Amino acid sequence: MVSTVPLPAVPAGASGSWPAGSAATVRAWERAGILRPERDRATGYRVFAAADVRDAELAHLLRRGGHPLAHIATVVGQVRTAGGTESLAEALETWQDRLTARGLAMLGAAARLSAYLPSRP
Repeated sequence: MVSTVPLPAVPAGASGSWPAGSAATVRAWERAGILRPERDRATGYRVFAAADVRDAELAHLLRRGGHPLAHIATVVGQVRTAGGTESLAEALETWQDRLTARGLAMLGAAARLSAYLPSRP
């Protein structure tokens, strides 16, 4: 059974525990394909599953980083397709390892260049 978080027409000031913040943001993210909540048949309210909350948290972080909604929708879609964030976390860890190695190589090259330049006439 899927656990759900019923959020009846997310109030405009509900930024405390809900990552999307306002109802307008939820609607915008729905239009962009970032969120896909189910609807309660009786009330028409959005009902968010745990995966929807995960997607909203991811979208919130990416928006804070300045990413456009279209790019966020692509990332969230890939996370949904992968079934979670585990493969994304692995990819990010690999990317961070490569960036660290590149940064260390650049620092080493800068140190060698710094030692070499004073010896030139």
